[in-house]
Amino acid sequence: MSIEAICERQAAGNLKVISVNHFFESSFARKMVPDYYVLADPYFFGKHSARGTNWHDVWEYLSAHPEITVFVPERYDAPADAMPQRLFYFNSLGLEGFSKSIDPTRPRGYLSMTVYSALSLAGFLGFSRILISGIDNTQFRALRLMSDMTVGLASNHFYDGTVKIVRPLTHFPDGVPAFFEDVGRLFKDLHLFRSLPIENLDPETLVDAFPIAEDWVDYSRKIAASDE
Repeated sequence: MSIEAICERQAAGNLKVISVNHFFESSFARKMVPDYYVLADPYFFGKHSARGTNWHDVWEYLSAHPEITVFVPERYDAPADAMPQRLFYFNSLGLEGFSKSIDPTRPRGYLSMTVYSALSLAGFLGFSRILISGIDNTQFRALRLMSDMTVGLASNHFYDGTVKIVRPLTHFPDGVPAFFEDVGRLFKDLHLFRSLPIENLDPETLVDAFPIAEDWVDYSRKIAASDE
């Protein structure tokens, strides 16, 4: 992805950018401010152990950019000292297996993934095209076995740094089969969003739910803004 191409289209008013989770730590965040930010992971609300950064950091970033519209689950609140000016809530109740809903005002029918909630919100906002980048579900490539033969996952996010640490996946007590069953669900649940005008900007993606955007290469270099 070309940050120049994204910024050019965004500045011209032809593109809205939705970011999630640790985007604020990325190199893109130093050059571009998203229009929307989605947080759903309990970590960002002080609900779990640290991941090497302070969970307050994202709220400091959002406070520094009051132009960003922020979406969070209805069960969580932003820190009182870092309340964004434009904060909205979405329904985070999960009815996976019982519902196929992708409406953010209703219980979701898909797995609890922040980026899936972002797709739901993009559909609700009514964009004529929804272009995705980085939704690859390829974390299985980092699967490892721990010394006790339980499953673990090696570092596979940009914010993990250069030191590759294998962390145990304690929520998969049934081991490798359970892990890949979950991966299968991740790919399957994306098919619930096929009614939305979603196109993928990654020509090498493994996600088969959406077509590859015919103009994907235009987002890989700096070009004149178009009308997306």
